[in-house]
Amino acid sequence: MLLIKYSPSGVLLWTNSCKGTSTAGPCQAFAVGSDTNGNVFLAGYVSNLGSGSDFTTVAFSPNGIPLWTNYFNGPGNGSDWAKALVVSTNGRVIVTGYSGDVDGGSSYTTISYSADGTALWTNRYRGAGLGSDMAAAIGVDGNGNAIVTGSSYGDGTGSDLVTISYSPSGIPLWTNRYNGAANGNDGSADITVAANGTAVVTGYEIANSGVKEYVTLAYSAQGQPLWTNRYHGSVSYNDQPSAITMDTSGTAYVTGSSQLPIGGNGNYLTIAYSSGGVPLWTNRYRGPMGGPDQPKAIAVGLDGQTVFVTGSSPAASTSTDFATIAYGTNGIPLWTNRYNGPANGSDSAFGLTSAPYGLVVVGFSSSNAYYSIVTVRYVTTVPLAAVVTNSDLKVSWPSSHIGWVLQSQIADEIGGLGTNWTAVPASAGTNSVRFSLLDSQGPSFFRLVYLY
Repeated sequence: MLLIKYSPSGVLLWTNSCKGTSTAGPCQAFAVGSDTNGNVFLAGYVSNLGSGSDFTTVAFSPNGIPLWTNYFNGPGNGSDWAKALVVSTNGRVIVTGYSGDVDGGSSYTTISYSADGTALWTNRYRGAGLGSDMAAAIGVDGNGNAIVTGSSYGDGTGSDLVTISYSPSGIPLWTNRYNGAANGNDGSADITVAANGTAVVTGYEIANSGVKEYVTLAYSAQGQPLWTNRYHGSVSYNDQPSAITMDTSGTAYVTGSSQLPIGGNGNYLTIAYSSGGVPLWTNRYRGPMGGPDQPKAIAVGLDGQTVFVTGSSPAASTSTDFATIAYGTNGIPLWTNRYNGPANGSDSAFGLTSAPYGLVVVGFSSSNAYYSIVTVRYVTTVPLAAVVTNSDLKVSWPSSHIGWVLQSQIADEIGGLGTNWTAVPASAGTNSVRFSLLDSQGPSFFRLVYLY
């Protein structure tokens, strides 16, 4: 399990790692999070002698100093994997995943730790089908309730999408099981939770035609089903979501892979749903080779006006590349960036996070016989239009970036740019500003920024 910290400009600050007691067994991190003090938490599994692979949660200080490590070995003494992690507003670290049972199956396992690493509670859940139940994702609401989702076997229903809410003290508040119409093996992929407790889960269900389709479910803070939406692109072809996020208005954005009859390859398929479950827009990205394009992560920008999607996409001479797309919240594609590593081999992004003025994408890239971790920071650029009318200069920008601030600067005596950018007060909440050309000391240069 490896953790790397970079400065905002990409300078390597420190690295740290955690491994188990078995030199022969693998260790892997699946989730990372941080608290308001800058402490960082990793969750995954390590291989320990005599107990197989164990749930592992590790805390590091902002300077990379290990603070605490906690292991959990399930009753089956076998494979126990922490798959997701969330940090609540009170500093508690809650991890979820699955741990083995004595009969060879597995149960959802959710553990809450205090900020200093004390185990506060542990909850396990297994469906009536007594199969391999696996939690996939977790979110937390403004009250500190943790909502977990994953796949759980029912009695005669195959695997179902099962979502459970726990209070801050670990009391189960509600459990919802969703079984698709075809009574097949359905499963959750991801969850997003609003501060008011509304949880939106996305996953797949087996359609009556026998293939997978998107299914997205919303639950109230009390566990009441609010709405359900499905997406199926082409009959006899699979559609499977991989990630979901939500903006402050309650609009949910789902991304995943959707196959087309042409070649049968999957492409990025991103859908926006209103807080009431109304589909707002759908966008498909088909890479230069027609697929298979596989998105892995989605996030809303800090500006609240941009949705980012990243994953992998084949190209003609580069195997697969990072493929990252920005959409306006109205669904209009803003830009697409592809990253090809130095070996022209397999490059795949699997995570992203919003950052000031843009985003950071992480993945792996082939380098000769090995793979390297690759972290890329993108900065969103916004086109400005300047139009002169009579004695006025009108500077405007896309309405998708209302809320950003226009900054101006006067050139120095040799016509160069300095560092003293000044915000234009009239630019807040609009997408255009007029300046008088009669002012000889008026601004010469402009840029649009998101002030966080």
